[in-house]
Amino acid sequence: MQYDFDLFVVVGGDITVVTDPTGIRLPRVFLGRRTATAQVQMNTDDVMGVSEPRTFLYTTIHAALTELIARVSYRDNDFDADGERAKIEFLILDDSGERESKL
Repeated sequence: MQYDFDLFVVVGGDITVVTDPTGIRLPRVFLGRRTATAQVQMNTDDVMGVSEPRTFLYTTIHAALTELIARVSYRDNDFDADGERAKIEFLILDDSGERESKL
């Protein structure tokens, strides 16, 4: 049985300044509701300093989802972690530097 994954993404910039390190905050797994939630914060300096913001966004979200998948897998033995990780592979680059698919 699958889970819903909800991410609230905060991207630092000129208006919203985020000084905490980029990463996942407040991860929660609700077994009864079959939901995993978290806040993803992206540090302003990280966001403003990257040459490829789209890649930074995708890889940060991929890392957050990977962590949530691991948390669900730890608590639910019937959870198909490999299947869920396969669903988010498109967020990372392949060996040729291309995305496997577009959002």
